[in-house]
Amino acid sequence: SQVVPYPYRPQLPVVREYQTLLKKYAPDAEVNYTSFEQFLGAKVLVEALRLNPSMSAIYAGYSDGAFILVRPLNTLEQHQLFSAPREARFVVQSVERQGGLVQGHFLFLDDALTLLERRNRPDYRYDPRGRPWYQEALKSGVGIQTNPYVFFTTQEVGQTIASRSQRGGAVV
Repeated sequence: SQVVPYPYRPQLPVVREYQTLLKKYAPDAEVNYTSFEQFLGAKVLVEALRLNPSMSAIYAGYSDGAFILVRPLNTLEQHQLFSAPREARFVVQSVERQGGLVQGHFLFLDDALTLLERRNRPDYRYDPRGRPWYQEALKSGVGIQTNPYVFFTTQEVGQTIASRSQRGGAVV
């Protein structure tokens, strides 16, 4: 069953926005359901961060090893860590795995969620399936809270609150 709008016809404003940004920042990429669903997911995750300013990031890991994380860039240190454009307010970190290929990307968004820059990151090979938060939430039928640990990218100490998706294919 279809859970997102049809990404190939730009009648809906969100589809037009997706197609325009894809063409501008990834001209070799083709319109497809996966990238459109990631685009929509990033928009939803940003809104969750705006509503919960105490969260340092919000992310999802998938059973195939794919990963998406949205992080606000609120401080000079965060901008420096990612060498982010000055206007960037969010960074979207993603990893896709298909046919043995691993593709990492960092997307920098301004406050209106306009894509400022897309960076291919072949060195970013994060796999959520090996992380305790993913494994614990996958086993549990309810949400979990980890003990404090060192976050992969920022090396900050924090905790994760996570829950398995209803179908069990993802942990958020």
